[in-house]
Amino acid sequence: MGPLRSKAVITAAIVIITIAGVMLLIRPGSDGQEVEKSKPGVVLEKVALVGNDKGARRWELLAGTLRQEHELVHLDQVDQLVLLEQGQPKYYIYADNGVWSPRENQLQLHSNVIVEDGAGFHLTTEQLIWDGDSDLLEFMGNTSVIIGKGGEADE
Repeated sequence: MGPLRSKAVITAAIVIITIAGVMLLIRPGSDGQEVEKSKPGVVLEKVALVGNDKGARRWELLAGTLRQEHELVHLDQVDQLVLLEQGQPKYYIYADNGVWSPRENQLQLHSNVIVEDGAGFHLTTEQLIWDGDSDLLEFMGNTSVIIGKGGEADE
């Protein structure tokens, strides 16, 4: 029931964002006419999101833009994704762009993907898939790993 509740909270947030976006397109006094033409969906800039499961923070995301298209959420300039373990940062992830599927609870990051742990672990890859249900990271394409002095890799 934990992942289901998390999905419900995220879905509710997307619905609220969509309604707010539509309300911003129609200004008072415009007789219900759209003020400007735009592509379907919602685009948000300088986005900060927090994912929770049973009241505990699981992840935090900072992105340059967020664009919802149907059931997918497109992210550009992923400034930072912090995966948390027991409320503490475990991994810091950066990428040029990504696509999140709330239905599958899966995030795909593309182009210049970097994963760090703050203790000497540094991974670069072309593509990363994070499964939010299992907390597993899958790396694809050219991948390199550097473990600095004192760092440990246990996964």
